[in-house]
Amino acid sequence: MSENKLLSCCVLHPPNADLSKWVASLPKGVQIVSCCVKQVESYENQFQVLGITDSLVSLEYHYTDYFKDFDFSAIRNFIDQNATGRWLLHIDSDEYLGNPPEQVIAEIEAMDCSEAVAGWISIAGVMYDTSNDTHPRERYALHACRLLRRGSGITWEGICHEVPSTHGEARAFVDTDLLLIHDGYMINSEGFEDKAERNAKLLIREYMRNPTPRVWNYLKKTFSTIKLKD
Repeated sequence: MSENKLLSCCVLHPPNADLSKWVASLPKGVQIVSCCVKQVESYENQFQVLGITDSLVSLEYHYTDYFKDFDFSAIRNFIDQNATGRWLLHIDSDEYLGNPPEQVIAEIEAMDCSEAVAGWISIAGVMYDTSNDTHPRERYALHACRLLRRGSGITWEGICHEVPSTHGEARAFVDTDLLLIHDGYMINSEGFEDKAERNAKLLIREYMRNPTPRVWNYLKKTFSTIKLKD
């Protein structure tokens, strides 16, 4: 391979996902790291490397039971181990970059010349439609650390709502003006509740394994959105 690219843009996605908006938002010349997540009856190797080039890394992650062996941080760590860019930007399949491409590159080039090992970004979106269309839908904006310097020793932790960990070391995380637009909650209330139930089951498994305040707070928030069914 030639000299490593500045940026690898990483995505995990189900089979046949429409990534056209995702791809269209990327700066030119970045490496795309795609990990297709597939449910299978059985597997010998959960992690599959299909091919690696300067411009594209193609991966697969296999699972048999979503609630028993699916793990978001395991997928992100697998992606990070195979990406070759100097910086790794994780953009989910229901997100896309909201900045002009030149701004994205300029921010990361500046970080590349600093001591920074990770960057905070903003994620914004619109909640699902409500039954009363006379009111605007709820908007939200939050921060997340999705930009990592490759080889910095940072790994992802958590089965669901995973976060990067420095394993107790003090490292330089910097704020950025990077913005991701999130489409994942632009669904009806039934779809929103189904997603919350799926997350809740993963969070329960994680809390049983590692009962941290972070996971407990996510569980409380997730259950607050679920309506009890007969």
